Amino acid sequence: MNLIELIIDNQDEGKRLDVYINDKVEELTRSHIQKLIEDGMVQVNGAVPKTSMKVKAKQTIKINIPEPKQLEVPAEDIAIEIIYQDGDLAVVNKPKG
Repeated sequence: MNLIELIIDNQDEGKRLDVYINDKVEELTRSHIQKLIEDGMVQVNGAVPKTSMKVKAKQTIKINIPEPKQLEVPAEDIAIEIIYQDGDLAVVNKPKG
């Protein structure tokens, strides 16, 4: 799990929590931040906040970013007409529908 800790400056006071985090943590999208807040992975001064909360100066935000889950997607044997294929590109003929 990755932990990020932020302390609110006076100039950022009054911003929505999700907007503030989005401004400060570039590797997270706003929708991912909102999901983390909803899942209780974000704390403000030790409490679990709402996404729409307005931040105040000197508050401490802790964001726990869980490790990505390994997805297991089984391959399907599908008949595909391949027109061109190399190491970087595949062109296929997909029928209507």
